[in-house]
Amino acid sequence: MKYYDFFIEQVKSKQFKPLLYMVYNTIDDNGYVNEVSARDKCKYDIDDFEYIKLDINEKDIKGLKYNKRLTIRKFKKLKFLIETNKDNSIPNVYLDMINDLGFVFVVKLKKYSLSENLFNNN
Repeated sequence: MKYYDFFIEQVKSKQFKPLLYMVYNTIDDNGYVNEVSARDKCKYDIDDFEYIKLDINEKDIKGLKYNKRLTIRKFKKLKFLIETNKDNSIPNVYLDMINDLGFVFVVKLKKYSLSENLFNNN
């Protein structure tokens, strides 16, 4: 679990920024925009989301770019850990990757704050 703590700490501490079109297109293509729009019964667009880019090491960047199975599996596990947080302290967070660029990011709706009660599993 220690390996994933590094990434979880980034989600807790990094400042979310307005979405890039590249990131929005990725989450839209993967169905996340429609999923949250249907759930909340309203239409969301690029201005309703924020993101952070996770800092990953050069080995993982190359592993994503070359679709290395172990690297992909690592980030899919991280996605599962972040998105299925049992105490619901991470509302509407979505992790995805753009493998060709070695780019891993976390997206959230602007209307949700992660600063309160984030990962209270001490």
